[in-house]
Amino acid sequence: MTVNVRLLLTALVALLAAPGAGAVTSGSLTITCSAGQCGRFHAWSCTGAVDLDELTVVVDVPGGAKGKARDGVYLGAGCTGRIGRLVVRTDGGDGIKVAGAHDLTVGGGSVSCDGRWRDVHQDGIQVMGGRRITFTGLAVACTTANDAQLRISQGGTMTEPPADVVCDSCSFRPGPGAFHDVTIGVSTHSGAVRSVVCPARSPRLVYDVRRATDPLDEQNEFPASC
Repeated sequence: MTVNVRLLLTALVALLAAPGAGAVTSGSLTITCSAGQCGRFHAWSCTGAVDLDELTVVVDVPGGAKGKARDGVYLGAGCTGRIGRLVVRTDGGDGIKVAGAHDLTVGGGSVSCDGRWRDVHQDGIQVMGGRRITFTGLAVACTTANDAQLRISQGGTMTEPPADVVCDSCSFRPGPGAFHDVTIGVSTHSGAVRSVVCPARSPRLVYDVRRATDPLDEQNEFPASC
C-alpha cells in the first residue's frame, strides 16, 4: 500500500510539472528537451497566471510534433504575471512566441539561437498578439534567425494586433549574415526603448516600423558595429 501511495504521488508531481499544465507557477523552473521535459510544439507553455523567479528552457531537440519546429517559450492566451529571469537556448524555432499573453513582465535574461529546424521561419522573439507586456534587460542573440531578433506584428490566429508591448533596456545582436533586426509591424504603441540595436546587413530593416501605429523608438542606440 505504501509503495502504491508513493507511485501515485510521483505520478502526480510529474503531471503538475508538465509543460503547459499551468501548475508550476512560482519558484524556479528548468526545462530541457533532451530530458523529455518539453511539449510537443513548444518546449514550455504559459496559459495562466505565473510568478516565476527564473525560467530556463533548452531546446536541444528541435523537431516537434507533425514535423514542425519546436519553439522555446510560448506565452499564450491567459498567460499573465511575472517571470523574473528568462533564459532560452534553442536550435529549433522561435526563442519566444507570444500569442495572447497580457499584463506580463519578463525581467533580465537572454535568448540565443544556435541553429534552426529545417526551413522554419525563426525569430528571437515573435509577438503575434497580446497586450501590456514588458521585457526588461533581455539580451537577444538569435544569430541563425532568418527573420528578426524582435518581431512585433499581428499574426497566426490573433484577431487583434499586439498593443503596449515593449522591450526596455534590451540588446539585439543579429549576427553578420542577418538582413533583419527589429521589426515593429502591425501593432499599436509597441517597440523598444533604451535598447542597443546592433547593425544588420540591410539598413532599412534594422528598425522597421513602416506598418506600425504609434511605434516606440525612444533612447535606442544604433552602433556602427557590435
